[in-house]
Amino acid sequence: MKLKHIRLLKKGIFLSILILTAVILQLIKTNTVIAEYFFARGISRAFVFVFGNISNLFPFSLFELFIAITVTLVIIWIVIILKNIKKKKKYNVAKILLNIGVFALIFVNVYTLSAGGNYYREKAKFPSYEGEQLNVEQMVSVVNYYWQDYTEISQSLSYDSYGNSICPYTYEEIYKFINKEYKKLSYKFPKFYNTFQPTPKKMASSFFMSHEGIAGISFLPLGEANVNYQTPQCYLIFTMAHEIAHVKGVMTEREANLLATYALIGSDIPYMRYCGYMYAIGHVADLLQFYDKDIYASLYQTYPENALIEKSTELDFWWSKSSFLSEIGNFFNDLYLKINGASEGVDSYHDHSQIIIPEDSDKLPIIYYSDTAKMLIDMALDNLVE
Repeated sequence: MKLKHIRLLKKGIFLSILILTAVILQLIKTNTVIAEYFFARGISRAFVFVFGNISNLFPFSLFELFIAITVTLVIIWIVIILKNIKKKKKYNVAKILLNIGVFALIFVNVYTLSAGGNYYREKAKFPSYEGEQLNVEQMVSVVNYYWQDYTEISQSLSYDSYGNSICPYTYEEIYKFINKEYKKLSYKFPKFYNTFQPTPKKMASSFFMSHEGIAGISFLPLGEANVNYQTPQCYLIFTMAHEIAHVKGVMTEREANLLATYALIGSDIPYMRYCGYMYAIGHVADLLQFYDKDIYASLYQTYPENALIEKSTELDFWWSKSSFLSEIGNFFNDLYLKINGASEGVDSYHDHSQIIIPEDSDKLPIIYYSDTAKMLIDMALDNLVE
């Protein structure tokens, strides 16, 4: 056997080992205990701590650099393969294909170890109301607790000519506020969340991300939380909190949104709470329609005008960027989530309460609070009791 054939054989064996490893990892990651203690609290946490601290030293996104290098290599490999096919150099073609296979499988295995297994871990830990269904007076108290704060903050802010609120803090101050709240969460639920505090990075490709409908990307192999800096101010801050939640070890989109809500609404900084209310207050306010439609209608007549204008401006931003690229981005995101165990795909971003109307008209409707609603109810009741 020629030396070059031996080299191909060795590389083929190495590739086979990588494939076998990938299969094993894909099988064992679906076990909740293994996902929790081997992946999430073990290897993934080590990846995030080591490479996250390295990544924090760089002001630009290493993930973005990795993608640029990968795309460049793929283009070069394709060109070389085509040239060698034309010249009928089968050995060179086989060698390059094996190299591509090795590169791809190493990436798949590293990603599974650092991030993929986290999709199957235990449910995220957070304050949650687990008592009986609230009566109408209790629910009105909970909603008013947040609604009054939302209204007062909205009235105190300054807005630009487009209707966007003007953030009184620097970018660095904002992510420090967010990390502070996650630190509190780590104290409440020790050992569940990664203690590493990432520095969210503004991506150079934000223009293209906007047209793809992408607000942020986390990449656990490098411990990075990356954001689209073109995103409207409030959505940008919510996205920062969402992507940090992923780096903290929570990979499901619904739970990352939930923790982002906790980090913002639980903050002692009014503007942070305002940003949280923009996307989460409906989780409790909308429950009123299950209790009393007249109270619900009256409440929404008092929706903070400035906040309503800002929400409209934000929607206009995303509509203006909508294109076939956003459909492509949505398709691949949906596919990625389903591959990683989220059967709902992109619908897994949403968290809804549900109501069941009994056949017996004398019985009250049964309301199943969403996880976000449970968390907000718990936070409100704690403060109302105080």
